[in-house]
Amino acid sequence: MGDHGGGSIQAGEHELKQVVESLHPRILPLAPEARPALMDLLSAVPEPLSDWPPDLCVARGAKKEEQPGGRIQGQDSHLMDRRLHLALGVADIEASIADYSSRLGLEPDCVVPGIYALWRTAALNVSIRVVPVGEAGQLRHLGWEEPDATAMETSVDVNGILWERFSCSVQRQEIEALWGTAARFQ
Repeated sequence: MGDHGGGSIQAGEHELKQVVESLHPRILPLAPEARPALMDLLSAVPEPLSDWPPDLCVARGAKKEEQPGGRIQGQDSHLMDRRLHLALGVADIEASIADYSSRLGLEPDCVVPGIYALWRTAALNVSIRVVPVGEAGQLRHLGWEEPDATAMETSVDVNGILWERFSCSVQRQEIEALWGTAARFQ
């Protein structure tokens, strides 16, 4: 997708598509054998996001609309309680924060100056971290933010991709353990 004239992209039904399209040339060439699994995973996130039950749309910028029955018809309820986590390596943190803030339509929920940033939307949990120049633009790991996770769990899939499972509070504890008071949360 091209330039959006500096306007803010609202969290909503185009959010996931835009992030995937912007990352596609960087992520998918890294592991060709992982392409079908990653695309299946990304397509499992329900659209439009405006149809999500209001209690699950708690991220900044999320649309809150009442839905009968509290769930999307045909969706497993456990999928509705989670956010896909994408962790990317970047070379220039300030330029990356500006770029991803524009793409996601909101400022980061957490910033560690010069090192790290994290955005939480209704569908995604996206983090960027400075890595050596040769590793910039690459997927660091994937995961799920799930409200019932009580600890940081990790596993490696059949393609060698690291996966994490954590809750919002567990992720915050991990960030604070790594960077202490340097981590600034909104």
